[in-house]
Amino acid sequence: MLARLKTVWRSTAGVAGIEFAFIAPVLAILLVGMIQICSALACREKVISLAANVSDVIAMASSVSATDISNAYSSGNEILYPFPVGTTTIVISSITYSTATGLKTVAWSRAQNGTPLTQGSVVTTVPAGVIATTNGASAILVTVVYNYTSPIGGWFIGGTLPMGDSFYARPRQSLSVACNGC
Repeated sequence: MLARLKTVWRSTAGVAGIEFAFIAPVLAILLVGMIQICSALACREKVISLAANVSDVIAMASSVSATDISNAYSSGNEILYPFPVGTTTIVISSITYSTATGLKTVAWSRAQNGTPLTQGSVVTTVPAGVIATTNGASAILVTVVYNYTSPIGGWFIGGTLPMGDSFYARPRQSLSVACNGC
């Protein structure tokens, strides 16, 4: 009986199968985690692209209407495809510089699923050089907030992961972009 146990103990047949059985669950968890992380990174890239493209579209016009703003929201939501867009917050604002006060204030602001900036409020977060120091010069600020939820459940990324980005664009055809009937 002891000789038989010694033979079984020293046997190496099936060791690879046993080692794989120990490693397979760890590899499966790593695979699912990588899928979740890659999906979150792809979503983050789309949020950045949404902010940049929407601000660029609005900055191309000398004036925008409520329809133009609505179309900008729709195009921004299409950028996020295939991620759900139901609670995506997009705030489009025009920030204007006044040489009389030396302040950058909100000329107009509109929001999808959120609160727009208050007209006339001072904006202190504008990076230097974005708005020219000419009276009436402006920049379009688009701020996006998206709450990412993993489509395959939350092993590594549990719950929601808030993502956001802000992007400034200078108007192309005039010093500022007017909002007509917005």
